[in-house]
Amino acid sequence: MNRNCLKGMRCPKCGSYEPFRINTLVTLTAHDDGTEFNGGDVEWDDDAACTCIECGRTGKVRDFTKKKGKKI
Repeated sequence: MNRNCLKGMRCPKCGSYEPFRINTLVTLTAHDDGTEFNGGDVEWDDDAACTCIECGRTGKVRDFTKKKGKKI
């Protein structure tokens, strides 16, 4: 079961708790010849595209997030 940044997430198709590919917002330094990511926060919300690496199920983060009273 996930207890950190993926808390409450589980694939509704195969039941995997991780890994997921999620479209995120990242702050980085951009140069004409490339980019630098110096760590820091990576953010996403319920509308971000999400894919289960184990089975290929795609959807939005909300589709992979357990809601009270809802089984996934």
